[in-house]
Amino acid sequence: MSAQRAAAILAKCLRCQLWENSPMVARQLPEVGVALTALLVNARKTTLDSLAEANPRELEVIMNRLPPMGDKVRNAANDIAKLRVSLLKVGSDLLEARVTRIVRPSHPRIDPKKEYHQWFVLIVGGSDDKLLFQRRFA
Repeated sequence: MSAQRAAAILAKCLRCQLWENSPMVARQLPEVGVALTALLVNARKTTLDSLAEANPRELEVIMNRLPPMGDKVRNAANDIAKLRVSLLKVGSDLLEARVTRIVRPSHPRIDPKKEYHQWFVLIVGGSDDKLLFQRRFA
């Protein structure tokens, strides 16, 4: 199972062009390059939550950009799904997995007209590192 997990993390890193533990998460957002990301990191905006909850005007001051750049960055951070996975034991050999999209308080509505091209891989393994289940969800 650890090989599948490592492969999924590597695929994500290559797709985002960003290492998993990098503080430069803003690099994933449209119109935000390396220079703007470095300014955000220096201002301790190193998570999607910190960008999504920030005041757009504050982001513009940090990045030295005019409005509506702060709104664009904040909305883009909000559009990246935040998921919660919970596993429930249903029977002796049966698990039920629930994946819930968490809506951030700063972005309470998901635009039904907008296409969200996001996916995730659910990997479930046992304590002996044996792969029990792997599936990609879109």
